[in-house]
Amino acid sequence: MSFKHISFRRWISVTLPVFVIGLLIVVLVPFIHRARETARRTLIKNTMHQFGIALSNYHDVFSAVPPGAIIGGEGTAFHGWTYSLLSFLDSSPLFSMIDPDVPWDDPRNEALFRLHCTSFLREGLPEATEREGYGLTHYEVNPHLFHRNSSVSYDDMSAGRGATWIAGTTAGNYQPWGYPFNWRPLGDRLNSGPDSYGRAEANTTEFVFADGRVRTTSHDTDASILRKWASAPPVPSSEAMQKPPRPTQYRWSGRTEIDWSNDPKQFP
Repeated sequence: MSFKHISFRRWISVTLPVFVIGLLIVVLVPFIHRARETARRTLIKNTMHQFGIALSNYHDVFSAVPPGAIIGGEGTAFHGWTYSLLSFLDSSPLFSMIDPDVPWDDPRNEALFRLHCTSFLREGLPEATEREGYGLTHYEVNPHLFHRNSSVSYDDMSAGRGATWIAGTTAGNYQPWGYPFNWRPLGDRLNSGPDSYGRAEANTTEFVFADGRVRTTSHDTDASILRKWASAPPVPSSEAMQKPPRPTQYRWSGRTEIDWSNDPKQFP
């Protein structure tokens, strides 16, 4: 047997396993990504389903959904919908430890709101704490239902509970979960920037509606459908939905023709 023949056999013995491994990687990686996305989507849908159940239970007790923000007579912002819903959503003692008579960022409360509340976090996102140390939420709610000192009942949803969206996954600009103003308008495009609803790691996002159903919605959903969702009554005044400016930390990592990283209004 010649030296060249031996070298060729050795070359085959080395390159063939490498080729097979490379082929397996090419074939299997998309399946792994899809499996991960399916698992992530299932977790999000389960979380939002729990939102729907908690909201229904809260409504059974108080005949209204939680106020978007509890604002005192002198304009002091105390707590938001996340605090009000917490006792219906989480079995931890966190709710009973929070002092409702002082603002969320008062020294008597701030250590509690620096904790991560898994009920408001999405699996796989690294952004869980903002620069001041407060734990974040990756979900926000419909400002038509949740706003300053709001008290909206199911009867006020004249378009029907199945046509009235409650909450959705946010694409960026995540705020502390204890922040009293965790609502944002729907807009007419999903995943279009850090202030939109969406998931940059996927082509879909999730919304929970007042009837408890969770809808997985394509980022390509027509603007007319989103505008119909956004306009469902009741419609509060613009003053009721007004939010104070607050610095944000996290940028949207999706793809768009706009370079969000150069927008000083979004990223001070």
